[in-house]
Amino acid sequence: MHKYGGPKFRFISAFCASALFRTSLVTVTSGPRWIQQLEECAKQCLTYVQHSKGVISPPHWDTDPIALNLKNTFCGFPNSPKWAEGGAILINKLLTLNGNKPINPGDKFVQSKSGLQKLAYNVLMDSHYNLDFKKHMIERISTLFRPFVLDWNCIQFSNSISVLQPFNSGNVMKVIKTWMNAWTTSSRLQGRHRPSRTLHRMSYDVFTLGIHAWRSVNSFF
Repeated sequence: MHKYGGPKFRFISAFCASALFRTSLVTVTSGPRWIQQLEECAKQCLTYVQHSKGVISPPHWDTDPIALNLKNTFCGFPNSPKWAEGGAILINKLLTLNGNKPINPGDKFVQSKSGLQKLAYNVLMDSHYNLDFKKHMIERISTLFRPFVLDWNCIQFSNSISVLQPFNSGNVMKVIKTWMNAWTTSSRLQGRHRPSRTLHRMSYDVFTLGIHAWRSVNSFF
């Protein structure tokens, strides 16, 4: 949304995952040694059935050891349904940057790699929240006018979006919410999308507001 002048939201879950990824490779690099210690303790203390299944922490512990969290992270989140795909893409990118050499916590490559957390954040976001916002707006606006079909070849939608960029994010969101009939909250509609009085208040094309914004910008030049 920020590409069109709106606010830039930071997703906490992706931010925390990317921060943990950087931590597992750069900050806390003792993870592999801790895993070896856990495996040795499991071999001596756990039952044969548990050890044969690869269990290295007692099931009565409240949570897994931090070493297992770090291992899952620097391996690309294979046990996380939410981040497994992005983690695999991220690991492949780092392997490519490192000349297809294996990457381990504390390696010189990751220690000298700047912007590692930012790279992880962008990859995780792109893989999990891969939303084409412009396409989403077009699809939603089209549903407002059903059964009528909008002629998008005649509607200069890209121009309408581009003229919003000089405005502050608050005003941009007002225009976008008007275009998408999004002033009513989803909680009031029980998650359903229904047309409201907004359509009746628009006596002209839904994009006229963007055109007026474009004219107002030009008036300053």
